[in-house]
Amino acid sequence: MPMVHVAQKKPVEEEIKEASDVVADSPHKIFIAGISGVLSSEMLVEIVSSFGQLAAYHFVCNEDLGGRCAFLEYIDHSITNKACAGLNGMKLGGCILTAVQVRNEASPFYGIPDSAKALLEEPTNVLQL
Repeated sequence: MPMVHVAQKKPVEEEIKEASDVVADSPHKIFIAGISGVLSSEMLVEIVSSFGQLAAYHFVCNEDLGGRCAFLEYIDHSITNKACAGLNGMKLGGCILTAVQVRNEASPFYGIPDSAKALLEEPTNVLQL
């Protein structure tokens, strides 16, 4: 039986090197917060790359947020909405991810988008029995 050649997946380190470290402000920029301390930047790249190939990826510790966050953009812009839907609310390492599209807001280059601020606040007791 002939052997079928299967292309090997690129290691995560190569995917990070290929993606730009600068995520320009655009309607396709994604902000991710709620990243657990047990997840490394490389692990997060592997998770977000399951939706498609990254054009740009930037991982930072944000003082306003008091934690780690990431900004990214996919090469195929049609993936943006699907990736946000798939990543938002995902529980990883005991934390719940918040993933939103940065809609060209007047925020600093790597600041928290206004659309994510309400999602990052502590939940309140709405109904108590």
